[in-house]
Amino acid sequence: MIISVERKLNFDFLAPDDRDLLSRTFDIDDPSTLAGLLDHPPNTDEVPEIEFTYDVTPPGGRKAGHAPNLECVFRHSARHWKGYVVRWKSGARARLGGTCGAEHFGFVFDEVEQRFNGARSRKGDLKKFIALRALLPEVVSELRALPRHQSIIAYDTYRQNLRTDFPELHHALGVIARLDGQLFTTRQERDHNAEHDRAYRSEEGRKLFQALEDAPRKGPGVVKACNHRIKQWLSSQQPIMKTVTQDAGPLAGGAILTDPRPLAHIASTATITMVRLADEITGNRSDHWNSAHPFSTTFKAIRDAIGAADQIVRLLKELIRFTENANLGRIAVWTAYEIETVRPRVPHAVTARGRQLTCEKDGVSLTLPVDFVIPTLAKLQELRELM
Repeated sequence: MIISVERKLNFDFLAPDDRDLLSRTFDIDDPSTLAGLLDHPPNTDEVPEIEFTYDVTPPGGRKAGHAPNLECVFRHSARHWKGYVVRWKSGARARLGGTCGAEHFGFVFDEVEQRFNGARSRKGDLKKFIALRALLPEVVSELRALPRHQSIIAYDTYRQNLRTDFPELHHALGVIARLDGQLFTTRQERDHNAEHDRAYRSEEGRKLFQALEDAPRKGPGVVKACNHRIKQWLSSQQPIMKTVTQDAGPLAGGAILTDPRPLAHIASTATITMVRLADEITGNRSDHWNSAHPFSTTFKAIRDAIGAADQIVRLLKELIRFTENANLGRIAVWTAYEIETVRPRVPHAVTARGRQLTCEKDGVSLTLPVDFVIPTLAKLQELRELM
């Protein structure tokens, strides 16, 4: 848990019971130091409450040759290292080892354990809430500035210009990003090797090629004539086509093409959500959170809000990946392949120089500002570590 030394913690929101709970100790190092520790059970039917839990396991435990040495109040032969200190209303205390509580008091002791564990868990939640109340106003202030950050504006501007100035490229890359993210181009071309193989298998073709083999003995004119006849004959046959796939490599930063939301909108939504949570947390007393409305519900909502804010940083990083020279270079190679197909998905090839993308036909360019940086959200990171 990271708490700034300058940050003032406020305990005024604690209900009286929670204020007492915050000062309660749940664990003890050495139960033998407690006063009133019995060595035999008291003569009563009362089921005691758990006051402390302890674990005096020595380093290495049994593997290091140690043997449990603490005796339970019920004086059975088994010894233990881990257990509870229980307390009766009279103030008398005793050690309970292992599962002795359930064995001697029955299922009622399960409720005792639940109350103890619930109180200890609530204390931990209260400590986290104290830190939250101090930190959240700073987180909200940090998030409020995000929609106006230069890189958020640059992100939305770049995407808009990509969509406006390179519409076919934007659409085609978006389809690729939603599929497998690979810059493949597929085209059909004549398979000349297969056509020659077919010719050798036909009677007429064999005669033509045999004549070409004999032609050198008859002179250059005969060779030329034979080649012409073979070319004409091959052209008259049904063409055999083959599929040729060219791979320009993976498309990086595809998320900027598949998430249609403006980044300023995502930032504003994350801020509104965090403001709402901050208002709830700072505007209520601690007993606002109870079994019907547990701390865990609010904690999950905060983690979800952090996740929404994290999307902003993730998409900014995706834009950096998209505009890297290596990725723009792969896109340029892909467009060069694509315009050679029968039905190209882009009308013109593009070139890449540094982080600049340029249309070869009309010279329209797109580049990321040189001062583009990912904002440092230090308070949000502090909140993430706290949660």
